[in-house]
Amino acid sequence: MTEFKWQIDSIRTVLFFNGEINFKKKEWSKNITGLEISNEMTQSEENGRLIQYVEITNLDSNKQFNLVYLKDQSLIDLQLVFERDENFYTFNEIIKEVDFFYEKISVFFDQLNEKIIRIGNVVELSIPVDNEKIGCDLLRSNVSYLNNMQEDLEEISYRTNKSYFIDNIKINQVV
Repeated sequence: MTEFKWQIDSIRTVLFFNGEINFKKKEWSKNITGLEISNEMTQSEENGRLIQYVEITNLDSNKQFNLVYLKDQSLIDLQLVFERDENFYTFNEIIKEVDFFYEKISVFFDQLNEKIIRIGNVVELSIPVDNEKIGCDLLRSNVSYLNNMQEDLEEISYRTNKSYFIDNIKINQVV
């Protein structure tokens, strides 16, 4: 049997802060990617108060880096999006992509360590199939957790969640 491969939809890290931070437009995205941002968007309320600020940096023809800043919610959502990536990845290759992303965003942990109160890590994967039942059968036969399910499945929603603390910061990892 060949090793099961996935497509990566996105790798995300959401940083939650205690209080206000000194957000640096365009600077943090450039520090992470080494590139100038490709596009920026701001969403404000009628009174002009910032709701959401987004920086988009095209990394190559298949991937982009997004930095989403929500000031009122004291959070930054860092996203590596594999929007047009047609490649398939083994779990080991996915782990390498995740590790590379986390290494690149480590600049935040150095600059904002005192303000970070929680971190959420999310990896979104998919398998491209034309028929949901075929996809469910494929998952059932390749993911050991699902092997013993006998039902005729047409949809599987599977999520693993792990939480732990490092330096009094709660870290949630979701796949």
